[in-house]
Amino acid sequence: MRKCSVEGCDAKHKAKGLCSKHYTSSPENKIREARRRATTEYQQYQATYRKDHREKAAATTAAWRQEHPGYGAKYMLTYYPANKDKWYSYNRARYLANPEAVNAGIARRRVKAKQGMSKQDIAKSVQYRKMIKDAPCYYCGQITDNMQDEHVYPLSRGGTDHWFNLVRACSGCNGKKSAKTGAEFEATL
Repeated sequence: MRKCSVEGCDAKHKAKGLCSKHYTSSPENKIREARRRATTEYQQYQATYRKDHREKAAATTAAWRQEHPGYGAKYMLTYYPANKDKWYSYNRARYLANPEAVNAGIARRRVKAKQGMSKQDIAKSVQYRKMIKDAPCYYCGQITDNMQDEHVYPLSRGGTDHWFNLVRACSGCNGKKSAKTGAEFEATL
């Protein structure tokens, strides 16, 4: 059994040749502990500041991103290939836990440039998707293994992701409908 390297101390060795008592009182450990405390305090300060000054923090972040264009893309070009399996399993687990919310987010991203939605609209849309997830196809009335959320008035023609523009459709009807409105597609049935 190794013993403490300090003269006259017979305590059991902990690290760097010192026992617990001498290791925690060593100058190196005091510096390390001070850095850890300062880092933790700074991280807490940063989180509180960002929470209290959201607009200013967002503006600072936007300015940094303008000064460093493509930084995120460069990072992802190296990170994603090295962590592809981890990335895939995380996203798959997230999707399986709540597919309606993920699908609603994907649909909102597609239409974000055209239409703004309030937080209440988004919440209603997600809630409505959950309500209709077991509904039969709006157009043919069948239930298949591959049911999809469908926009009656298509996003490509200026439709929104609001709950009143959503129905459930089988993949066959959704594919045939393409960019037609619901009324145009029903006229072809």
